[in-house]
Amino acid sequence: MENQTVWTWIVSTRVIMTLSLLMINLDTVWENIITQVGNIEVEPGKTLDEQIKLNEEREKLQQRIESLERLARAEKQPRKKFELVQEIKKLENEINAL
Repeated sequence: MENQTVWTWIVSTRVIMTLSLLMINLDTVWENIITQVGNIEVEPGKTLDEQIKLNEEREKLQQRIESLERLARAEKQPRKKFELVQEIKKLENEINAL
């Protein structure tokens, strides 16, 4: 049977954070803490480590897309702008494939 513990931190009569932990083993407790504090949703079939790496990769790709979009908006030459837009679409497809 699983023991469930709920921890609540209260500061100035306001609830700051509530952690609900399934007390199975320390690895599970640690993963529960990380997913709740980090607001990470683990996709089915993935481990927490895999999900964190995927999220980091998505974030890097998204930052690159935002950078390219700024360059594309400022670019005067149509050919260069087209190349930037093509690169943006390629990166968006990579994000969707993750």
